[in-house]
Amino acid sequence: MNLNQILVVVVFLVSLAVNESADAGDQHELSMASKHKINRYRRIVMRRNRGWDRDRNNRNKQGKKKGNNSKKQRLSPEERIGVANNHVALNVFTSLYPSINSNTIFSPHSLHTALAMTMLGAKKDTKKEFYSSLGFKTAKVGRSEVHGIYNKLLSSLSSQRDVTLYNANSVFVKFGLPLKTNFSRVLRTHYHAKVDNFNMADPEGPERSINAWVANATRGMISDILKKGDVNINTAMIIMNAVYLKASWADQFEPWNTEPKPFYSLNSGVQTISTMNIFDNFT
Repeated sequence: MNLNQILVVVVFLVSLAVNESADAGDQHELSMASKHKINRYRRIVMRRNRGWDRDRNNRNKQGKKKGNNSKKQRLSPEERIGVANNHVALNVFTSLYPSINSNTIFSPHSLHTALAMTMLGAKKDTKKEFYSSLGFKTAKVGRSEVHGIYNKLLSSLSSQRDVTLYNANSVFVKFGLPLKTNFSRVLRTHYHAKVDNFNMADPEGPERSINAWVANATRGMISDILKKGDVNINTAMIIMNAVYLKASWADQFEPWNTEPKPFYSLNSGVQTISTMNIFDNFT
């Protein structure tokens, strides 16, 4: 089996509850359609990573003040996966930019999780490429640690309070194609994944059962991610991640703090629109 026979599908649905007292007429839009936006996103990612380092250094300083002579505290395993996610997010967004012709949003976590599951079945040079491209090397995540840390991360995400989060993984394999026992086991235990078959002989098409899984994983909000014919005789495996998130803003925006700001559009240049505004330290 080669990578051309593997279909990776990422599904994610985000519902953010905004402040109900906000003016419904306010236009809150996000544009990723100009080059300086890429640089801005790059700075945000770098600040976030530096923020983690700064938090770690602060903890070290506090420990020294208290007479703690223990070794320097490092990023937690889950935080290192976050660094790897940021690495992929930045690279993917930069690659997408030339073809962007509208407002764009994607889930780095979903993409990263699906490709990490793909990496699980790779070996030799292909595995090395996955390891490097997914940012694990940059984040200093050991090759033997990757899947175990993902298990901890997915478990912690599912236990979040005051947040509705469904993170569902699945691997659909062409009927009759054998899988190595260890591959299936790690998918189930570490990625909490459903491992099942799809059958090209299904009179309604193999997409039907896969779409049913997606509909269930997203609580019925997404039901037709695959169209008839998307899965063909050359498809050996379909690796999927579906994320459903419903949450309030961690930091609420006050309606009175709305300010006119420049909005950059592909076709109409710069416009001034009402924009949510907040000034705070988010690191």
